Amino acid sequence: MAEQHTSITKVTRQARAKPPVARRAHTVNEVAEILGPGIRTAWALIERGELRAVKVGGRTLIPVTELDRLLDPERNPRVARVA
Repeated sequence: MAEQHTSITKVTRQARAKPPVARRAHTVNEVAEILGPGIRTAWALIERGELRAVKVGGRTLIPVTELDRLLDPERNPRVARVA
């Protein structure tokens, strides 16, 4: 039994040793939580073409780079810079 426990512990340590994978895209629900206004606003931004989305396996995803672009006052004139 001790050998099994050692194996499980070893596998657990290996799993913890892996670096986290950076997210490259978020779901519409996640974007709604990140931006704050809600799911309808997130969908409205997509429908108006202000936020680019892609379909992957039936899921609508928004690339992280799109969120960066949307929130950057240098690249999006509708965003005001806060001092």
